[in-house]
Amino acid sequence: MAIISASALREVETALLAYERAVDESALAQKSSVIRKQVARYFVRWLKGDYQPGQGLRR
Repeated sequence: MAIISASALREVETALLAYERAVDESALAQKSSVIRKQVARYFVRWLKGDYQPGQGLRR
């Protein structure tokens, strides 16, 4: 079950895409870029009710 409303979740997903573009365009090393985007995706999955911290990281 999602933690936030469907409309808020759509806004978060849109913001996530913008964040990922900003990370890709930054001067971060590739590994740092991948990690930052992955952590942000886990947070969005948590908001969706699709992830619990401590569960397996694969998906």
